[in-house]
Amino acid sequence: MIAIGTTDQDWFEYLRDLNKDIKLSLINFWTPTPWNFKALEKGDRFYFMLKSPIRKIGGYGIFERYEENLPSEAWEKYLQSNGASALNELLNRVDKYAGKNSIEYQKGNIDKIGSIILTDPVFFDDSDFFDPHAFGFEYSKHIVKFKTFDSDFTHSLNHNINFTKEETNDYQLIDENIPIDKELIEKKKRESQSLFRKQLLKAYDYKCAVSRETSVEVLEACHIQPYKNNDSNHIQNGLLLRADLHILFDKGFIYIDEDYRIWISSTLNSKFYNSYHGRHIHLPNNESDKPSKLALKHHKENMFQN
Repeated sequence: MIAIGTTDQDWFEYLRDLNKDIKLSLINFWTPTPWNFKALEKGDRFYFMLKSPIRKIGGYGIFERYEENLPSEAWEKYLQSNGASALNELLNRVDKYAGKNSIEYQKGNIDKIGSIILTDPVFFDDSDFFDPHAFGFEYSKHIVKFKTFDSDFTHSLNHNINFTKEETNDYQLIDENIPIDKELIEKKKRESQSLFRKQLLKAYDYKCAVSRETSVEVLEACHIQPYKNNDSNHIQNGLLLRADLHILFDKGFIYIDEDYRIWISSTLNSKFYNSYHGRHIHLPNNESDKPSKLALKHHKENMFQN
């Protein structure tokens, strides 16, 4: 289970800057009025959705507990980890948002606030912010609190985005017998393809894995194990290929072995493509971005035309 919560940008930017100087172990995602938050269990992720005009996820924390405190109590317990430099600043923000979100609230009449306590916070750089809709996670602009989901983004995100080592799992083959709603799959594939391609472009240094072509206009994101669901967009299930090589790979005229060498099918009668036979592919520098050997073996056994 995860939650995505709409996040105050001042709170986010203050904590992101503070985290660069002092590695924060705990933060208070406070709410201007108590939420009686029971959506997560200890250890679940809580993602930060930055408000308009950004409307992207900027980081996350690990849910520890929920409390209700007077602002002064929250300040005494968590100090700047409340996302404010002083108690007066915290009070002013609570006053601002409580008045905006409750017609019954009277300015200056601050009672208890909600405190969603998160550990091990991660704050992405602006360039690593991402839209949850790209992974099929629907999060309406009208949500002012939070929304929960049964699955996580972990297998789809670029591993360079500050996930800890324990959380960056290797790609696991997806059960071929999973029933597929083809219309839904095509919709989600289109939505997520753009981000998947961006991740592969970065990982492969903007070069085709086979030809080393650098013209971005003809470089495409290729799934090694054919697309099944959001987990298919794991960086290790991808190759960056020139458009023609992408087609040949999908049709089984090319495979890449577990030593990352290129094999061309004997049924492909082309001196041009045969010139790639036996070469090693261009690989990402990051070990965790390299193609899954399980996926490559699966492609050879199920797709390659000898």
